[in-house]
Amino acid sequence: MLNSLLGKKTKLAFGFGLVGLSGMFVNQALFWFFHDVMSFWISWAAIAATQGSTIWNFVLIDKIVYRRHDPSSRWYQRFADTPL
Repeated sequence: MLNSLLGKKTKLAFGFGLVGLSGMFVNQALFWFFHDVMSFWISWAAIAATQGSTIWNFVLIDKIVYRRHDPSSRWYQRFADTPL
């Protein structure tokens, strides 16, 4: 039983780590897009990139890490219910 619980926690931690790592790349890509392509000021580009990567992380954690949730609710409903 302990081994099974440890395996589940390890998978959960690994999932969070992968989502967080992908969020770093998304943040950098969005920052580049907003600053270099769209010519936002650096502070506004950082804010927009952070918002985008936060949404990215939320959706991936919801879809990948917490797959077993109430099927009647949608990810965007849970996102709207989450205090930011």
